[in-house]
Amino acid sequence: MNNTYYSPSEKILFWIAGYTLMDNTNNVVEQIKSLSKDLSSFSTFAKVSPDKVNTFFCEKSSHYKYMRVFYCETEEIPEGVFKLDDDWTMIKWIKN
Repeated sequence: MNNTYYSPSEKILFWIAGYTLMDNTNNVVEQIKSLSKDLSSFSTFAKVSPDKVNTFFCEKSSHYKYMRVFYCETEEIPEGVFKLDDDWTMIKWIKN
């Protein structure tokens, strides 16, 4: 999965999903379908229950403005994830 990161200091795995249909439609059914699809993709990748996954819409960032982020707490780091240095947090990385 592209654009996935791990913050060891917080034990947070996060995925910058980018510009999603959820944030580009006013149709509630399409929003729910979009969130459900992305939730399923991320929870499967992270090997966590869907109820452990959180999301937010990034409004302030020089790189990720208006993108959706999914995250969860885990100690298991999937293969291919970029591991942040210990002095970086998820929010610091996203808002930098």
